[in-house]
Amino acid sequence: GGGQAAVPGGLPVAVPTPPGGSVPMGLPVTATPAQRQQPPPPPFSRETEEEREERELAQALAESARLAEASQQPPPPPPPASPPHVARRSNSSFGLRPRTGSDGVTRQLAECAVCFEDLCAEPCAVFWDASSRRVCGHLLHYQCAQELPSKSCPLCRCDFDKAVVLPSLERQPEVWFRTCDVKGDGYLSKQEVINVLLSQFPLDVDRFEARMEDAWPQVDPNGDGYVSRDEFFAPETGLLALVRANLTDDMRVEPVEAAPPDVRTQRNAWFDHFDEDKTGSLTQEELTRALVKTYALGADLAQVRTMRDFVAAVFPAFTAEATISRDAFLRPGEGLADTIIAQLDHLSPRPSPSGV
Repeated sequence: GGGQAAVPGGLPVAVPTPPGGSVPMGLPVTATPAQRQQPPPPPFSRETEEEREERELAQALAESARLAEASQQPPPPPPPASPPHVARRSNSSFGLRPRTGSDGVTRQLAECAVCFEDLCAEPCAVFWDASSRRVCGHLLHYQCAQELPSKSCPLCRCDFDKAVVLPSLERQPEVWFRTCDVKGDGYLSKQEVINVLLSQFPLDVDRFEARMEDAWPQVDPNGDGYVSRDEFFAPETGLLALVRANLTDDMRVEPVEAAPPDVRTQRNAWFDHFDEDKTGSLTQEELTRALVKTYALGADLAQVRTMRDFVAAVFPAFTAEATISRDAFLRPGEGLADTIIAQLDHLSPRPSPSGV
């Protein structure tokens, strides 16, 4: 007799509100000639949320630069050379998923590891330590990062001090460069650049990576596998110019995803759809993602959290392993599929494609 697991039902979300602060104000007792010549301050205007985030990011980066200068340490040497080809990333580690769109074409798109929605759909965040340096190379939706249960990256478990909005490449290329520089050594690798661009633009991953591969020697003339700040900003031949020239319409895709098969009536097809690595089994995280996608819960973080709790509660009852096999999932009357369908009967799956 075990306890019943909670099922998604729209729990309230407690969104932490940043603590407010006051700005010290004061006037000089006696104005100096230099002070009298200063123009009057501009009229007060309320800054937008985007302006506030950009201001805080710029202040944090300035403080990081000040601390680095105060340490009086010599600049780090260039990173070691890497092979010219960077191996393709693991889908489970970097949130790349094969996506079959409404046009029937399968592409690789980047997903947020928390809500499983397209990364480019919302502003993304990186994780910084107390010295305003990145703790890892992962990115999440900023809102998802704000609502993590602890200050730990959900992909690599690295602890962080704060989540910072990824700046705009067009409006803040200097800050963008420093934010993308995971190691903080003044160099960007090809993979660091690609990871960030996939989070900001709806790109056809395979096509964009192929184009970056072909054009990389132009921005990495010494062939060490990295791009310095000067190489990044070089007119016409720099990485910034290359990226702007290559973010063309033929690499952009509409982030529209075809609905999966109906788990109630097309169980084998549903299992095959989400068994992306074709191992004949699903991990707990893969099953969570499958159900969030099936019931279109990604826009509601409270529902996503509740679905995670539900899967975590029922998964061990059907398997003692890290994965659940097709047989254990689909077994009539005794499989996990029947339990899920019964427990989630109050939810409606997304309409499945006809003819599947």
